[in-house]
Amino acid sequence: MEGPLSKWTNVMKGWQYRWFVLDDAAGLFSYYTSRDKMVRGVRRGCVRMRGAVIGIDDEDEATFTVTVDGKTFHFQVRRRWWWWWWWCSHTRGCC
Repeated sequence: MEGPLSKWTNVMKGWQYRWFVLDDAAGLFSYYTSRDKMVRGVRRGCVRMRGAVIGIDDEDEATFTVTVDGKTFHFQVRRRWWWWWWWCSHTRGCC
């Protein structure tokens, strides 16, 4: 599964658009600066998903976190429905 999300980088740069690919088999949530870079295999980074805890922001339903190995990553969807689609696909649940 793949699609666009924004990832919080730091106070200076704030939210940065990224193209994400969730690979359930490898347990990785890889991200790229664009879809084109994903096609070319130029990965910007990845988050290990095995053992990760996923949380939804209490004040903003478009923002969620992934905490793993003591580090918390912040993500934001552009459209709320995309979050539910992503969550259902990731958990193999029904929306």
